[in-house]
Amino acid sequence: MEPLVITEVLLAAARQEPGVLSSPSPQVWFKGYGEEGMDFELLVWINQPAEIQAIKSALYYLIDTEMRSRHIEPGHPERNLRIHNPEALVSLFRQLQTPGVTNGSSSMHNQSATDKPKPESESPKTWMLADLLRQVSYFENCSDLELRHIIEEGYRKTLPADETICRENDPGDSFYIILSGTVEVFVESIGKRVATRKSGEFIGEMSLLMGTPRTATLRTLEETMLFVVDRDNLQSLLAKHEELADRISEELSKRQETLERLGITVSSTEEDETPFAEIRKRIQSIFGI
Repeated sequence: MEPLVITEVLLAAARQEPGVLSSPSPQVWFKGYGEEGMDFELLVWINQPAEIQAIKSALYYLIDTEMRSRHIEPGHPERNLRIHNPEALVSLFRQLQTPGVTNGSSSMHNQSATDKPKPESESPKTWMLADLLRQVSYFENCSDLELRHIIEEGYRKTLPADETICRENDPGDSFYIILSGTVEVFVESIGKRVATRKSGEFIGEMSLLMGTPRTATLRTLEETMLFVVDRDNLQSLLAKHEELADRISEELSKRQETLERLGITVSSTEEDETPFAEIRKRIQSIFGI
C-alpha cells in the first residue's frame, strides 16, 4: 500500500468528523516501518476534550468506511500455527468433503447465484485525489511528495443542489475537483450553459493559476462534494517546490489560444522574451515566488 493512499484515507475520515476542527487542519505523520508494516499517525485538533473518546471512536468508524470504499483490506498481524495432532485434522477434513456431512449446526453447500457478491462496478465510485490531481495537466508529473502537500492543505466542501460555487467575474482564488455530484458551467453574459462537469472532473484551475476573474458561473445541479485547492495551498506548494512553477509555466505557454480567449496576452513585452518567460513572471507576481 502506498503511503499517499493511506494519507488520503486518514485525511478524508478526519474531515468528515464534525468534532474535528478544520483549523488547524488534520495532519498525517508517517512514523516509520513496524513489524506489521508501515506506521501512520493521524493528528487532529478538537475543542471538546470531554468528547475525546467519542470522537476517536467516530474516526475509527470513518477510517474503516473509507478503506472499504477503496477496497483496501486492513493489515493483520502474522500468527504462527502449530498442529500437534495432524492426523485428526486430516480425518476432519475428509469428513467435511463427504456430501451431506454437517459440522454442528452448519451444513456444507454450494453458493447459489443469489449469494454471489455484487461486481465491483456496481459499487459507488470512490475517487483517489492523487489520481484526479494527475489528470490536471499542470500536476500530471508531480511527485508523491508534491501531491501529498496539495492533499493535506486542501479541503472538502459539500454543497446542496442549486448552490452557486462562484460567479462570473469573481476573483480566481481556487480550483475544484468534483468528488461527487454535478456542476453546471453557466456564462451569464450570454445567458447560456456551456458545459456540465461530473464526478472526477476539475474546474477553475486556469483562473487560479493566472490570477484572472472567473469566465463563468459554477452552480451545483445536485448535492455535490468538492475538493478545494485554494491560492494559499498553491502558493505554499510553489514556495517549497519552485521547479513546479516552471512546469506550470511551460504547460500554460503551450495553451496560448486558451489564454488569449481569456484576455491574457502571452506575447513578449520585451525583445527576445518568450511566452514561457512572460507567464513565469506572471506566476511569480501572483504567488510571490
